[in-house]
Amino acid sequence: MPDFIYKGKNFNGEELTGIFTAENKSFVAKMIKQKGFIPVLIKEKTENPFLRFIRRKIYKIKSKDLAIFCRQFEAMEEAGIPIIESLKLLAKQTHNRILKSAIIKIQIQVNNGLTISEAFKRYPEVFPSVFVCVIESAEIAGKLGYALNRLATYYESVTKRSDKIKSAMTYPIILCIVTIIVIAFLVKNIIPLFDNLFLNTGIYLPYQTRALIFIGNNMTKIIFFLFLFICFINALYIKLSLTPIGAYKIDSVKLNIPYYGNFIKKGLCADFCNILALLFSSGIPLIDAIKTASKALNNQVFKRHLEQTVVKLKNGKNLSDAFSDKLIPELVRKMIKIGEESGDLENMLKKTASFYESEVENIQKNLLTLIEPFMIIIMSIIIGFVVMSIVIPMFDIYNLY
Repeated sequence: MPDFIYKGKNFNGEELTGIFTAENKSFVAKMIKQKGFIPVLIKEKTENPFLRFIRRKIYKIKSKDLAIFCRQFEAMEEAGIPIIESLKLLAKQTHNRILKSAIIKIQIQVNNGLTISEAFKRYPEVFPSVFVCVIESAEIAGKLGYALNRLATYYESVTKRSDKIKSAMTYPIILCIVTIIVIAFLVKNIIPLFDNLFLNTGIYLPYQTRALIFIGNNMTKIIFFLFLFICFINALYIKLSLTPIGAYKIDSVKLNIPYYGNFIKKGLCADFCNILALLFSSGIPLIDAIKTASKALNNQVFKRHLEQTVVKLKNGKNLSDAFSDKLIPELVRKMIKIGEESGDLENMLKKTASFYESEVENIQKNLLTLIEPFMIIIMSIIIGFVVMSIVIPMFDIYNLY
C-alpha cells in the first residue's frame, strides 16, 4: 500500500502536513476532511524499486516477530483487554521498527472506525495475505483469540524450521571463513618471503608457483575486483528478481538444480499444505484459500501453477485433479484426494505438511553431512596446493647446491 504526502488548510490559515498510508488519494482526502481541514496537496511518495528492495531486506519482518505479536495479542484478547489498548501495548513491546510503525498506524485507524482486518490489510509488506485472511474470517465469526493462536502456532513452526537451517549452516560457514583467512594469510604474508629467494637463484618456477606469486603481489587488486564482481552479480540478481519474467526464470532454474531443486520443491509443498490447512480451518472458501496461499509462496513457478489450478477448480475439477503431476508430487495429490473423499481435507493437509517438513529436514541433514567433508577436502586441496607451490622450487634450489 502506497504512502501519500499530504497538505491541508483550514479557514484559520492553519496547515496540516504529513505522510499517510492508504489505498488511494480519496482515503487521504477523507482523513484530512475528518480533521477539519481542506485538502490542498495529495501526492504519492515515490521510492526507487531497488532501494525499496534493499530496505525490505534490512528491516524484513521475520516469522519470529509475527509469532511473538500473535501470541501476545492472543493473551491480551483472552484477558479481555480492548483491541485499541492491546495495540498500544503491543507497539510499546515491539522492537522491529517497521512492525512498530505499522501497529501504531493500525491503532489510529481502528480508533477512527476501521475494523482490525481492514487496518491490517493496508500493510501487506508487514502482514502477509495469509495473516489478513485468517483475521478477517475470525473477525466475522467472533473467534479472534482462536485465530491468533493458530497464526502464532503456524509462525512458530516456520521460525523453528528456519532456526534449524541457520544452526546447521553455522559450522560450514565458519569452516569456509577460516579457510579463506588461512589462504589469504599464506598468500599475502608467506609467499612474498620466498619471492626474492626464487628470483635470485634464477631457477625455473612451475606455473602454480608463478600463479601464487602473482596472486600474492596483487592481492588487494584481486579482492577489489572480486568484490565488484560479487556486487554486480547481486545487483543483476535483484534487478531480475524485480521483474515478473526474470523472477519466474530464476525460480525455474532453482527448481531444476539437481538435489537442491527437490529440496526447494518439498519445502514449498510443506508451506503450501500448512497455509492451506490454516486458511481452510478458518472457514475461508477453497478457491480463495488457494489464491491467498499462492501469494504467500516465494516461488513464481508455484504461483503460476496455483493460478492455473484456480481456473480448473472454477471449471468444476476437484483439487487433486487440478494439480499438475509435473510440479506437485503424487503423494500430495493422493493425500488431498483421500481428504476430499473422506471430508477431512484439513487433517490430510496437516499430515502432508508434517511429512514434507520431515522430508525437508532429512534432505537438509544429508546435504550438511556432505558439505562438511567436502569443505574439509577443498580446504586441504587448496592448502596443499599452496604448500607444494613453495616446496617444489625449494627442492630445485637444494639440487643446485
